[in-house]
Amino acid sequence: MSKDPKKASSKIHDVILYISRSNVKTIIREEFKKVGECNFLVADSVGQVESFLSLHQSAPIVIDWEIGQGDVVKVLSQVCRPGEISFRPVLIACMNLSEVIVGTAAEYDVQRIHSGELTRAKIIHHAEALLFNKILPPPIKQALQMVAIQRQQGDWGQSLATLRTLCDQFPENQRAAAELIENLIHLGLWEEASPIAKQLSDAEPGYPRALGLYGRVLMKERRYPEAVEVFKRANILNPMNVDRLVSLGKSLLKIDRSTDARTQFNAALKLDQSSREATIGLGECALLDGDVNEALDYMRDVSSPRETAAVFNSAAVLSMRQGRYEIGKKLYQVAMRSVGEDSFLLSRLVYNLGIGYYRWQREFDALECFEKAASLDPNYADAVANVGILARRLKTSFKLVTSQPNEKMKMHAEASQSKGDFTEQEFEEEAESKKP
Repeated sequence: MSKDPKKASSKIHDVILYISRSNVKTIIREEFKKVGECNFLVADSVGQVESFLSLHQSAPIVIDWEIGQGDVVKVLSQVCRPGEISFRPVLIACMNLSEVIVGTAAEYDVQRIHSGELTRAKIIHHAEALLFNKILPPPIKQALQMVAIQRQQGDWGQSLATLRTLCDQFPENQRAAAELIENLIHLGLWEEASPIAKQLSDAEPGYPRALGLYGRVLMKERRYPEAVEVFKRANILNPMNVDRLVSLGKSLLKIDRSTDARTQFNAALKLDQSSREATIGLGECALLDGDVNEALDYMRDVSSPRETAAVFNSAAVLSMRQGRYEIGKKLYQVAMRSVGEDSFLLSRLVYNLGIGYYRWQREFDALECFEKAASLDPNYADAVANVGILARRLKTSFKLVTSQPNEKMKMHAEASQSKGDFTEQEFEEEAESKKP
C-alpha cells in the first residue's frame, strides 16, 4: 500500500502513546506511519506522559481508556489546564463507549474517541486528523488561538470581545460558549455569565465543564442547594475533577452538611495531596464540628492569616445562624486575632459579630459592634446605617468614633430606615473588594 500523498514531505511528527493493550499499540503505530513519519514516545506512567507533554508542546497524544479513568483524567488535566485553551490533538481509545467516557472527553475538549474494533481505515482517519491537526474547524481554531494569546498577555477584556464575536458566529459551539462563560467569570461579570451558563448546562447535560461553570455561578448567587445538585451531576460524569470536588464540598458546608463536605474534600486530597483548598475545607469542617485545634492544624501550613480569618468567619456565620451563639462568638474572636491590625478586615469581622449578636437578641452588644466597625472604617456604609437603626430602636444615643469626623456618614445613619433585620456581608467578598 502506498503512503497517503497528503502527508508532509519530510516532517517527522512526535506522537505520545499511553496505551495498555499491546495489540492497540501495535496497530496504531503501524497505521500512523502510513500517514506520516512518526517518532513515537511511548509512556508507561502518568509521570512519563507529563514529561513528554512538557518537552513536546504540540505533539498529539493517544490514550487508552483501559489504563483507568483516574490516570486518564490526570493526563487530560495536564493537557487542558483550567483557564487555558489547549490545541493539542488527543485521541481516546476504549473498548466500550459510555456516558462517563463521553463526558470526560467533553470536559477536556477531546474531540476524537475511538471505541470498539480498531479497523485500519478508521485509525488512518484518526491519524490524519491528529497529525495534521484537523480537530477544530479553522475559523473556530483561529479565534480561540487569538483568545489564548490575549489571555496570556493578561488582556481578558479583549479576549471577551473576541469570544462574543465567535459565539455570535457559532452559537451552537459548546467550547466557544464555555470559554465565554469562563472569561465572564474571570472578569467578575456574574450577571451576564449566569443565563449563558444555565443555557449551556441545560442544552448539554452530559458536558461536565458546563455543569461545573453553572455550579460556580450558583455558588456566587448563594443558591447552594442547587449548586450541590449541579456539581453532583457533573461528578457522575467525571468524579476525578479536584476543583469541582472542592466546590461541591464548599457548597455542602454552606448548607451545614459538614460530614458530606468532608467526604468531598478527602476525595479531592486523594487525587491531589497538594490541594490547599481541600485542606482548608477540612479545617472549616472541623470548625463546624466544634474542634478549633483540629482546624488550626489543617490550616497552619496552607493558609495566610487572611484566609484563616475567612474560614473562621464563614464557620462563625453558620454557627450564629443556627443558634450556636457561644461557638460563633469564639470563632469570631479567633478570626479577629488572625487579621491583626488590618482595620478593613477587622471592621468586617466586628460587623458580622454584630449581626450575630442581633440574632442572639443582644442588641446593645450588636450596637457596640456596629459602632466599632464604623470607627475602624468610616466609609463602611452598612455599619454606619445599622448604628442609626439600632440606636433609634433602643432609644439610646450613639457616637461614631472616627479618626476623621464624617458628618455625611453620620447623617446617613440618622436618616436610615429600619430594615427589621440586617444584610450580612460575606467577609471574603468584602475582603476581595479591598484589592486595587
